[in-house]
Amino acid sequence: MTVPDILQNGDNFFFPVFTSDEEMGEYGEHFSKIQSHFLEAMNLARNNEKNVCGIVINAFSESFVIPIELFDIIAEMDSSIERKE
Repeated sequence: MTVPDILQNGDNFFFPVFTSDEEMGEYGEHFSKIQSHFLEAMNLARNNEKNVCGIVINAFSESFVIPIELFDIIAEMDSSIERKE
């Protein structure tokens, strides 16, 4: 079982996700990497034992935080990716 790393900034905890191996840099050398859908990352963040307040995307470069309050809204959004049938 892999246990996700949680980043801390002051009293706030964030679940990190990265758009590529390059964005992880040396940080990624110490952890298992799992490629999955963003909705799965939201579930992992939400169910973490620490009180995660959001997901941070590309934490070590042009970081962007998605607060946990937006998770339900994001989950209900339609995908903009067209699926091949």
